[in-house]
Amino acid sequence: MRTVLVGYGHAARNLHRAAIEESAVGRLVKDMVAVDPGCAVEDADLKVYPALGELPGVSRSDVFHVTAPPADHAPVVEEIVALGGRRIIVEKPLTTDAAAARRMAKVCADAGAELYPIGVWNFSSGVERVKRELDAGRRTLHYEFEQSKNRIGRTLSNPSHSSSFEVELPHQVLAAIWLFGDIVDVLHAESRPLRHVGREVPHAGGAYVVVRHRSGLIGTLVGHLDKERRTRRLRVVCADGDLEVALPRSRDETSSFFKDSAGRVVDIPDRPLTECLVSAYTAGPAESQARFNVDTHVHCIDVLEAARRKAGVP
Repeated sequence: MRTVLVGYGHAARNLHRAAIEESAVGRLVKDMVAVDPGCAVEDADLKVYPALGELPGVSRSDVFHVTAPPADHAPVVEEIVALGGRRIIVEKPLTTDAAAARRMAKVCADAGAELYPIGVWNFSSGVERVKRELDAGRRTLHYEFEQSKNRIGRTLSNPSHSSSFEVELPHQVLAAIWLFGDIVDVLHAESRPLRHVGREVPHAGGAYVVVRHRSGLIGTLVGHLDKERRTRRLRVVCADGDLEVALPRSRDETSSFFKDSAGRVVDIPDRPLTECLVSAYTAGPAESQARFNVDTHVHCIDVLEAARRKAGVP
């Protein structure tokens, strides 16, 4: 089995590659290469090709990780399929618009290619603990989900994400759909610019979105990209008390902290990205359908498009 990292930036080098090498999947991978026309640094132990067309011997057993900028996901996946690739993992968001996502899904389905969109919180032990509580019949009144961090340097130096709606919010929307069901309306959305030492990037400082689910439940999603401290926290307000989970904030953190309605805190081992990638390499069809549901990711993009329109983001 060969792993091909398409787009060898931060996500591929520091997240996907590390997760594979540290997991049981690493023993299955016989070779790992990357494809990136703009890669300035080539690791001593990893070959980087400038284009997919220069990748030798593409086979059905190759596993492609598409970690290029979101706007490039659809054409990259189509090229992989045309070259013979049949196992494709795609970073969030699946694409930047729903029409492209639907076309991507059709191209893969027509070719018999397996498409694995990344949704890390579907594989989080902390989120799963919340889901078990909700599935047991807890009456939910509202929820608040914040994912914030200091992304100032990367935003100013790398234009790969055009707004704050492409960074943390895709994770949050996917988790909200996984926990609370389909989102039927975006009630409010706003963004703000990133301002730093005389420079300004429109819509890149953060976003605030209020959604309504098919059940009538209303939730708030917040993602700041210029905060001094990283936060990943979900609070669910229930009729009989709140549930709260503080999720891992980086690859170095391997636990979630779940607080139940009585205030008891439980430390839960949690490595969501690693579990997500291991599942993509090893899962059977039933788990793949549930955890990597392409329709859910297309629905997520529909929600993000509606939020961008409401916030006036191009």
